[in-house]
Amino acid sequence: MDHLNDSNISFPLRNIFQKSKNIALRVANVTNIKIENNTVETFNGNFIYDYLF
Repeated sequence: MDHLNDSNISFPLRNIFQKSKNIALRVANVTNIKIENNTVETFNGNFIYDYLF
């Protein structure tokens, strides 16, 4: 089975949203999602979000 590299996903998305000032793209391994306070926990730290896709 073929696997995608992080850059196969992040590069196209960064190009699409590069002019958007209110969008931050993070590539990380998610360890937990706390929907009660809109927080994604990763090995790289915690991130607060408005929406997840």
